[in-house]
Amino acid sequence: TLDRSSAASDCIRDSPRVDQLPVRLLTRLPTMNFSAHMYASRTADRWVRVNGRQLGEGDWIADKVQIINIEAQRVVLSFEDELFTMAALTDW
Repeated sequence: TLDRSSAASDCIRDSPRVDQLPVRLLTRLPTMNFSAHMYASRTADRWVRVNGRQLGEGDWIADKVQIINIEAQRVVLSFEDELFTMAALTDW
């Protein structure tokens, strides 16, 4: 049987960085200003401050940008069904 959590974590690990996304996506990505990044071993304790709002995993930054995973050194995001990563405390 296929272990879904393992497949999902492979997907996340192999996600491109924001600057590696296709131009068609880059041109439509909204502004994201990360001013705080809190990683904790407990998922419920992880959060980032983006555009002045404190958000956790599963929250939406903008219409089509969702926080998928908050890791120690980066954030995994989804935009129009494409996963990508941004280093902690970077802006777009």
